[in-house]
Amino acid sequence: MKSQTVQILLIEDNPGDARLVKEMLSKAEDARFDLKVVDRLSAGLECLDREEKDLVLLDLNLPDSHGLDTIIKAHTREPTVPIVVLTSLADEMMGSKALKEGAQDYLVKNELDSRLLVRSIRYAIERHRLLEILEQEKHKSEQKSEMSSLDNLVISRPSTVTAEMFAIRSLRETSQNTFNEIVQTYGSLLDQVMERHIYKTDINISEGLRSLAEQLGFLQAGPRDVIEINNSVLKEKIDGVSSLKANAYFAEGRLGIVELMGYLVLFYRDRSQRITGNRNYALPGSPS
Repeated sequence: MKSQTVQILLIEDNPGDARLVKEMLSKAEDARFDLKVVDRLSAGLECLDREEKDLVLLDLNLPDSHGLDTIIKAHTREPTVPIVVLTSLADEMMGSKALKEGAQDYLVKNELDSRLLVRSIRYAIERHRLLEILEQEKHKSEQKSEMSSLDNLVISRPSTVTAEMFAIRSLRETSQNTFNEIVQTYGSLLDQVMERHIYKTDINISEGLRSLAEQLGFLQAGPRDVIEINNSVLKEKIDGVSSLKANAYFAEGRLGIVELMGYLVLFYRDRSQRITGNRNYALPGSPS
């Protein structure tokens, strides 16, 4: 906090209280603060959509939101930003509930001074970062376990001799270049889904997955190939990204792999039906 300006959003409808918070922050000797003030929760959430903030100071009772609903709405909308709740009531029960709903601290306005406010902001940011690190490690462990489980499915395929006898070697083994091209295509489809969430665009990747499944079908690919493609993409996409983005990629990957396998099954079923139909057509009147 000493080396950089801390970006604070204050959501407070009382001009006097807002002015008091600004004065307290200006007295801080070991930190610099850039304070933005809005008087509605809706305006605060819109601000967080547009701008990066290090912390939110949040009054629980606003013209468009009251009580615990305020912290619930704010934390649900922006879980990555620490929140310190401000209230005019010394209500320990309310404070405890606010902490359970995602607040990092709970301050009573008429008990505030500059030192207490700055200390609360510092601890809230540090505590939130620590919790984020712990959460990231947890998700990394879960993701590693999930990837290992899928990798084990790939590793457990038939022995090389058996695979070659029945022509069921993996796509990666038979054509590395084609495999890499398909990985890039599938990765691009997942990127499109991520853009849909970020920019609220109307993107449907189902046709892309269906086309990819047809390509895999013509290459005689199987479920293990789909798993290898999905794992290869996820390993690339989550490398060095935030925990939130990595989790989003994993979630979309789970949906993508199911949909891709579904289209691949449909491809093989339709092809089987066409072959069977052709055989039936070629044998009318033949002795049974």
